[in-house]
Amino acid sequence: MELSAYLPQLLSIATLATIMAISPGADFVMITRNNLVYGRRAGFIRRWAWG
Repeated sequence: MELSAYLPQLLSIATLATIMAISPGADFVMITRNNLVYGRRAGFIRRWAWG
């Protein structure tokens, strides 16, 4: 069993893990939405309430 046989799968998993680590989560999307819809103050309050 050589490592080169598993290299494509390892690269796929590493790429997926990297993308998942740097992508914003649902909380980021909700805070951004509150900023855009309700203003900066509402987004700031939501950010501190969310944790």
